Amino acid sequence: MQMRSSAASASGIRAILTEFWPLGLRRAGTNASDMLRLLESTGFQLSHLDERRGEPVSITASELLEQFTEANGHQTNLLARHE
Repeated sequence: MQMRSSAASASGIRAILTEFWPLGLRRAGTNASDMLRLLESTGFQLSHLDERRGEPVSITASELLEQFTEANGHQTNLLARHE
């Protein structure tokens, strides 16, 4: 994971838009908390795209992990940005 962390910060990536689906991440052989830890450790600020509001809404990793779980199968579109 350290190499991926260094590569992300060195590459100049300013934003990442991805689906955040903990159940899907588990099925792919990883987990949601590792993904969020990697994003935060490389300086990304997290938002999810709130479909009702039609805009990105700031959210913490803890809030994401509470609202979107493997058990409930819920997912969201996640925007990670360097400010």
